[in-house]
Amino acid sequence: MPKISSTENKANIIKFCLKCVITTVLSVLLLSIISSFLFLKLDLDLGYAKYFAYAIVSLSSFITSIISLISIKHNYILVSLISGIPFLMFIVINGIINSRSIIDIGLKIILIVIFSAAAAVIKSFRRG
Repeated sequence: MPKISSTENKANIIKFCLKCVITTVLSVLLLSIISSFLFLKLDLDLGYAKYFAYAIVSLSSFITSIISLISIKHNYILVSLISGIPFLMFIVINGIINSRSIIDIGLKIILIVIFSAAAAVIKSFRRG
């Protein structure tokens, strides 16, 4: 029986964490640019920004989960929820610093969990 190398596991964990963080940052950035462009071109009221933020959170968590599950063979739900942890930390810290309401932060957290789990379910159905 071969020995299990801990350096390989550490490298895989670091790669996974970097992939999650980079994917989250890029997806939030891209979706924010698109929503800003829509606000500018359609001359929308800034009151709608809150709803666009919910859409950005939902889509970004879904995209991050789908991309993080590409090289995973088992435990889709667990890995998908773990991939949302950096985004959850960002949402909570941003909400505390900018004095957001608890309901707003809670709703975004629920959206992250739901859309991450949805990505895992879609991945499991595609696999089987």
